[in-house]
Amino acid sequence: MTLNQFIRAVKRMYRAYNKMQHQWRVMQTEKHETGEDFEHWVAAQLRKHGWATKVTPARGDNGIDVIAKKNGRVAGIQCKRYTAKVGNKPVQEILAAQAFHELDILAVVTTVGYTPSARELASRTGVMLLLDTQLSRL
Repeated sequence: MTLNQFIRAVKRMYRAYNKMQHQWRVMQTEKHETGEDFEHWVAAQLRKHGWATKVTPARGDNGIDVIAKKNGRVAGIQCKRYTAKVGNKPVQEILAAQAFHELDILAVVTTVGYTPSARELASRTGVMLLLDTQLSRL
């Protein structure tokens, strides 16, 4: 096997791995029938990590789905149960929500990933972008 053949084989395996990972993520997403189910699931996961949580009402939440408190810090969390990558809008919404709440941490949690522009905006503004499997990083 030449080096080029090896590199092509590794690339094929990497693409197959990414495809399987995406399919697994979609299956995980399906366990939350609604966006509201996902919000409650996120709150429950944070409680397992010692956070006191409150799921905000579906209407009039000012861009915050879950408010979490731990060690005197308050986190505002936008929960997005999508099947496609999350764009800028949730990042912008959580930034606007900071005007309504005194928040130390701003985060968006999703079941998939984020677009490059969402990553860039979050990086410039200090918003945390998390997957549902990364809630312990909060």
